[in-house]
Amino acid sequence: MYSKPSRILIALAVLVNVAVVLAFVRPELVDRARSFAASLTEQLGDSTSPAPDAAPTEPVNEESSTTSRPRATTTTTSTSSTSTTTTSTTTTTTTTQPLTALEELVRRATNDAPTVETITEYWVPMLSQKWNGLDYEGIVYGDEEILELDTYLRDEYGAVLLWSGNYTSFFRSDMWVHIVPEAYYDKEGALAWCVASGRSRADCGAKIVSRTRGSKGTTAWLP
Repeated sequence: MYSKPSRILIALAVLVNVAVVLAFVRPELVDRARSFAASLTEQLGDSTSPAPDAAPTEPVNEESSTTSRPRATTTTTSTSSTSTTTTSTTTTTTTTQPLTALEELVRRATNDAPTVETITEYWVPMLSQKWNGLDYEGIVYGDEEILELDTYLRDEYGAVLLWSGNYTSFFRSDMWVHIVPEAYYDKEGALAWCVASGRSRADCGAKIVSRTRGSKGTTAWLP
């Protein structure tokens, strides 16, 4: 099948041929053929040159006629981060073991040391000299017995404790010694304290605590 413009072109060609023949055979029909040909030409122009505002004869595929541009697809990924703070509580249970008798004696003597320093080279009342294994008045002394005696002498007379090995004025270097921290310039003053306190000769004497003197001449007893 021929389209409309093609049919018109064919018709024009036929008319031209007819016009040529008529020009020789019947000249009076030439003008009529020219008019008809002009009409066909006008129709052909109308069909092949549509007006600018004319709608397209066929639907336009929008996707194929439009320049396709890649579309940037933005994918937003939202990551929710949950921070969990774990507080670890460590409970440390400290079990305090009681001090042994020896450890407690050392602790007390250490605490008393500054007080002892204030009376060195003076005469002071001496209430006790005890060491491990001493058998006195039916008691064999060890650390526990000496600690018990220390507690009593502190409470009753305000005595302080020292270790004889830290000084030179004792006849043994392994004794726990109890003194009263009251300083006197002579032995008579310390012995007077013993009498006033009701202590016997065996339980009270006068002593010089020294780091330079020996045991002779630094000890005195009641008559």
